[in-house]
Amino acid sequence: MTEKRSVDSSSDAKLAHEIEGLLAVDPAPELFARLRSRLAEEPRSPGAGPLGTGYRWFKFLLKGSIRVPVPVGLAVAVVLVLMVVALVRRQTVTPGVPSISLVDFGPVNDVNVRVIRGYESN
Repeated sequence: MTEKRSVDSSSDAKLAHEIEGLLAVDPAPELFARLRSRLAEEPRSPGAGPLGTGYRWFKFLLKGSIRVPVPVGLAVAVVLVLMVVALVRRQTVTPGVPSISLVDFGPVNDVNVRVIRGYESN
């Protein structure tokens, strides 16, 4: 079965003090100077960033790449294909507005005038 270890608070305090001592160490002052000089000596690689110094944006358009997961790429391709198919098959629908022609327009032969006076209730 499982045994429970007794926790000694004095050993925990010693361990905590030792950890604090190890974490409190400052790096050597020469470390930062050496790092700065090494970084200054190294040439900047053009692939460091798409819009970095010395990197032209048109080069990114010609040679750049964007990582896209395969399912997302396939979904975009399917949507584009469906849109192209829909545009090719689409038939132009003309509205059903009849054209108006005044060729047969002429004077009225029979005039029937009807005068309505007010509302009559039954």
